This record gives sequence, C-alpha cells and structure tokens, in this order.
Amino acid sequence: MTERRGDQGFAVVTQSVTGRRRRGRGPTRPGRIGVVIVAVAAVVLVGIGLLGPRLNARPSFDAAFFATPTPLPTPEPTYPRPAATPITTPLPVVTKAENVELEGSLALSGDAFRYLDLATGTTRRIHDIQLWGDAVFATGVDRYVCICFVDDYDVSAGRVRTVDLVTIVGDDVTKTTLDRLRPSAGSSPDQPDPLLDVAVDHDHRLGLIAAATRTKTDWRVGVRPLDIPGASLEKQTVLGRIALPAPPAGASPTPVASDQPSEENVYLDGPHIRMAPDGRTAVVWALGQRYSEDGESTTTQGAWRIRLGPDGSVDDVAEAPDLTPWPQYCGGIGFSAEDRLAALCADPNTASPQPAWFLRTFDADGRKTNEIRLPESGDFGYSEPLFDQANHRMYLWDPIALRIVRIDLDDGSVQSTTFDSASSSAAGVTRDDAALPPEWHDGDSAVQQALYESVAGSADGRHLYAVGMRPNQTSGFETYGVGALGVFVIDAATLALEERWAPAANDVWVATLPDGRVVTGGNPGLNIDGEQVQWEGSLTIRDAADGRILARYGRVSIDQAPVLVGP
Repeated sequence: MTERRGDQGFAVVTQSVTGRRRRGRGPTRPGRIGVVIVAVAAVVLVGIGLLGPRLNARPSFDAAFFATPTPLPTPEPTYPRPAATPITTPLPVVTKAENVELEGSLALSGDAFRYLDLATGTTRRIHDIQLWGDAVFATGVDRYVCICFVDDYDVSAGRVRTVDLVTIVGDDVTKTTLDRLRPSAGSSPDQPDPLLDVAVDHDHRLGLIAAATRTKTDWRVGVRPLDIPGASLEKQTVLGRIALPAPPAGASPTPVASDQPSEENVYLDGPHIRMAPDGRTAVVWALGQRYSEDGESTTTQGAWRIRLGPDGSVDDVAEAPDLTPWPQYCGGIGFSAEDRLAALCADPNTASPQPAWFLRTFDADGRKTNEIRLPESGDFGYSEPLFDQANHRMYLWDPIALRIVRIDLDDGSVQSTTFDSASSSAAGVTRDDAALPPEWHDGDSAVQQALYESVAGSADGRHLYAVGMRPNQTSGFETYGVGALGVFVIDAATLALEERWAPAANDVWVATLPDGRVVTGGNPGLNIDGEQVQWEGSLTIRDAADGRILARYGRVSIDQAPVLVGP
C-alpha cells in the first residue's frame, strides 16, 4: 500500500487503499465503567500526551505530490511526558494537489476561535475560548456564537464566573456579558461551582443553560432560558436537588494534616442538558459520586423533563425518574426526534471481558419506551453516536474493533457489520434505504464534551465516513499510542465497506463540509503509526468522490487535534 522511506515528512496518499477510484459519487465520556466508556477518548488523549513506545513503521511521502518538508534533526533520547506539548516544526503550512485552488476559510476551536485560510494555510486568532467548556457553534454562513464562561477574580467578590455571549461575524467580535456568577458557600475547591452546560435548538435561536451549585447536603439544579439573537438571559427556574452520596460502606476518612483541606472525593457528573430540535422539550440530569480511597463508590442521581414555550420560556417542569437509573458515563445521549430521546450506555458487570452495551429510548416525558441490546464492542467501546433525526436512526462506530452498527429507533431493529483492518471492501447487510434526506446530529450538548467525532454522514445520506484506529500497545486498560487506519467509506443502506482511503496523518475525527468534501483532523506529535514526531496538528480535505487529497494543512494546532466548528 505504501512505500517505506526514512524521512519524517507527511504521509500523503492520493488514492484509496485498493487503488480503485469510484465513479459517479456525489457530495454525498473512576471505576471500570468510566474507563470503558471513555476508553476511545483516553486512547486519543494518551496519543496527544505522547506516552509510551511507538510503532516501528514510518509514513510514506510522495515527493511528486507534496513538497518535501525540511528534515528534522534526530532528537536526543528522552522519556515521554504525560501531556507533553509537541514542539513546533517546519512542516509545510499548506500543500495542495495539482491544479487545486481552495478559497474561503474554516472555523476552528481550541484554546481560541480561529479561522484557517484555505488558500494560504495560515490561521488567525479571533477570540479566546475554552474547548470542552464553552458552547461554540455556527448560526449562519460566516457567523458564529460562543456562550463563553470566563473565570475571573474580583477583589471584593472573590472568584466570579462571567457568562458572555460572543457573536463573531467575519473578523468582527461583539461581546455581551449576560451575568456574573459567584460560587455558592458550599462550593468545593476540587470542583468549583456553578457547574454549567448549554443546549440550543435546531435553529440556534433558543437556548437553555443548566446550572448546579453545591450546599453542605446536596447540589441544587436549575435552568435559565437564553435568547441568542437578543443576547438576553432569563431568571433561573429551579428543577430540584441531588443529595450528596453517603460514604461507601466501610470507608474511612483519609487522614490529612490539620492545615490542609479535607479530601472528600465528592463530585457531580453534570448537569447535562439536551434540547429537542424544535426547542419545545429539554431534559436535564446529573449524577453525584463519592469515592473511597480503595476505589469503591456511591452515587445519587436526578433528572427532569422541561416543557418550553415558543419563546423559550419554561412552561412546566417534572421529574423524570426513568432517566436516572442508568450507569455512570453513558457514552452518548441525544434527541432522535422532537419527542424521543436515546441513551447509549454500557454495563461492565458481565462475565465477558467486554461490557454489555445497550440503548434506552424515552418519550417526551422522559418515560422509558424500550431497551435494546447492542452488539458487543471491542476492548475500547463505541465512540459518540451519530443520529439521523429525520429517519429516527442511530449509527455507532467502534474505531478500534472497526464495527459499524445501525439502530432503527422506531422498531428497535439492529444491524451491524465488522471490518477487517486489512480490508478495503466488505459485504454488508440487507439493503434498507432511509426514506428521508438525513438530518445529522451528534450525542452532545452545545458544549462539546466528547473529544472527537469518529463517524460522519454525507449530505445526501448515502454514505458514512469513519476513521479507524489501531492501539499501539495495551496493558490492562492503558493504551500507549494509537495508529491510524484511514477513512472507511461505508454504504449507509447496507453497511457495506465500499472503500478505504489510506491514512494521511494520525487522524482522530472526520466531518463533511456543506459542499460534500470530507475533512479529517490529525493529532499533533504523532505520525500515522503512532510514533512520536515533532509535528503540529493537521487538517486534510479530501474529494468525496474518490478520497483524493485536495489539501493538507500542517500547522493548525499545537496541544490537540484541530476541532472544526459546525452548525
């Protein structure tokens, strides 16, 4: 498939693994539970941290296609550090296929909101943001919004968390401070409150901010409606309380010096919020956790269903007890339609080394309507699900075991196919075409909490694009390094593998652009095989028809793979 060379340049592949070209293609998250469900994310994080030994092979470099980067000096032997920051290197800013000229820009998030200029490959910083903490999304062409939470310190008030609505149109930035929130009297130093999450409707006009604050005995949860175009934040509606968990049986307090604060090991996973596409229903849930020093834990939970008026105001609130008895750290939860919620979870308490995966569905009142057992995953589990809200379908992808699963949320049927890591094509299941054009959505709130999305759908719904990964070395639940297996092109109707595009970087996410082109984002500091190299994060744009690389941007991010800001 590739020719091995001794240089450290980018691996650039201009054709599929098979060498064939398809014709006529159009644009087409303590304990074992947490470790298992977020294992794929952990693989990525460890990859970013540059831990452990690496694979032996180096990527190929087609000098006829891309300019050769300046060779790097051989680094002195060092022990990799966790969360080590890759060193900036003289890799090409941009390299393009012959006769390809790209215009415009892509919006990226990380430590800041940036634009990537597609013509020059340069980036420009627009506004500071907190990845996996702020809600950043597109509200139109070249128009973006950030619900940004900024921690500051006031001499008279102490720590203050500012809620800003930042509107970005081109290079113009408008900031409106919606509120300044002080921590509660019971706020923990280990987990300062308020704890926040954000959800928005399909049109990105109405939003809800869920907040949790702590007292001596519980966490108090509420929501505040947000008018995004009007840049206004309404008063809080109280939802309820979640009691602090009791200490695990037999646990004794950890002895600490008298001048040191007590280590309670008490945390809240949440609050989490999801809003239906039409903005008329939302659910909020959270899970309290207390851990002993030997790893035993106790939990408390709470969940609520919220009815919203046309203007986003809160009309009614009710407890949703069916939502609360799910395991810790369900992998992905989202609305599959205006009146349906689906939750992807795993139960590790099985005889099998792998957890048992299941999907629970709920109606608009938060009542459970079905529970569906899913195919067993590999050692690392499924990544964040992909919803087709128009056709009430969910797609799951295991990027390590290379298994694609489709669930019909109307009748509960499950179809799946598993691919071999060496395969470039594979048969699927009986054809089942979707009736309507797709409406793709992830299993997150407006705050991106899952690390990266490893499967995406084409605009016409015909194809799925999924990135495959290969763990370099495992020891128990720890994985050192992760290699890339390329992009798997899957027929959405049959789940057949149509083609596999050879990897061009250590790609960990995939997305499709409005014009149909396919984009992948690569880890900094790792090459295709998971070996440590002094590269920055990269972004690759491919032609959807045949996977041909149109452009490679080599200096896009430093501490993590670039994150694309979408609708």
